[in-house]
Amino acid sequence: LHFPPSATLSFLLQDTNANPHLRSWNRVHLPYCSQDLWTGQRTARSRETFDYYFSGHLIVDAVLTHLERHSDLGAARRIILTGESAGGI
Repeated sequence: LHFPPSATLSFLLQDTNANPHLRSWNRVHLPYCSQDLWTGQRTARSRETFDYYFSGHLIVDAVLTHLERHSDLGAARRIILTGESAGGI
């Protein structure tokens, strides 16, 4: 995360008093990199996309597939996706 050292993000703490509801939840940081609100499905460049791919939806799908295969994501009862600015839409 890119917050100043003095910032306290209580929802990330594993302390029972500071974060009683989310302290035991797993967290995955996925830097926003696709510039398409995580929705693009382009696999080929085109004039219409200014020679960019815009494959955000495919990135999220790949991350979830990886987590399902290499962690206990399949046992999750709830998954919350959140973010800030365009990365959180």
